[in-house]
Amino acid sequence: MMSLWFKESFENFDNLEPAIRYLSSVEDCRLRHGVISLMWQNFISERFKEVILLIEKTGRAPKEREARKQLHMPEIRIVEFLSKCHELLKMLMDDVRDPPPPSQIQLESFIEIAQSHPPSSLQGSITSRDSLVELANRQALVNYHLVLHHYHLAVAAAIQLSSGLRLHILSILFCPIGQRAFFHPLDSHPLIPLEKVDDAVMERRHQFLAKVGLLATIAEQGTDTDRKLARILSCEWNLTVDTIQTTVCYQMSLLSSDKNFLTTTAGDERLRVDWSNSDWKEAVRSFGKIVSALSLHPQFLTPFIRIGGITTQYWGITILD
Repeated sequence: MMSLWFKESFENFDNLEPAIRYLSSVEDCRLRHGVISLMWQNFISERFKEVILLIEKTGRAPKEREARKQLHMPEIRIVEFLSKCHELLKMLMDDVRDPPPPSQIQLESFIEIAQSHPPSSLQGSITSRDSLVELANRQALVNYHLVLHHYHLAVAAAIQLSSGLRLHILSILFCPIGQRAFFHPLDSHPLIPLEKVDDAVMERRHQFLAKVGLLATIAEQGTDTDRKLARILSCEWNLTVDTIQTTVCYQMSLLSSDKNFLTTTAGDERLRVDWSNSDWKEAVRSFGKIVSALSLHPQFLTPFIRIGGITTQYWGITILD
């Protein structure tokens, strides 16, 4: 099933969903850990790396042409793929937290006999082939903290694409040491400072989640799942949800103030312009009348003063006193 997905992702992308669903029903943690490890090594990790590096390069969701050419999957499937990645990584963490010893699988007697006494005609032409269960049980236990590190990356990438956040580089959410730990084999042990992250990185993480929350509130982008994952990520990164929510509320209040200002001034009699003809000079003077009627701070008047200087110099039209 996963081999077909890997070879022809366009036609067989839907194979990923039942594969993960089957894995979630496996009760033997060590067996499931081994199967997921094999899946990640052979089919998922390289494609995951390609997706992240492309997002890192462009700071946005890949376009259809980029997705088909470089990622071998449709653009509309990328968020789904990232979601499946963090689901697999979450299962790996659950399985390795308190791992049992490898399971002793009892084969049916006729299978044991067939494997130990192959037909004489085939003895010189076939080689021993281990079962999937045996391969899974031989997989080394993954490094929990490295899997968690990749889980954070997968969740952040999925949230960014789903919410429509643009021009954001994922690597800035991690310190340089953490960046170098990405895409290592999950059973390796690179240095990962999960607990000791400098203040600048923490601030960038805070801003990232606040932007995601603002887009979800105002533009109604993202899903309930994304908002839930954002809350999980804020807890994982030791960011309080209250401070993020406060930032979102503050930005919302600023937007509301802007809207109220525009609504108030839209009905102001001083801003009414009587323009009975189509003379462009009258249009410029009307623009000056509007600006003069607004109570603007000096720093906001600067561009209008520059425009007034140009209109006075070239056409003799004064729009500001």
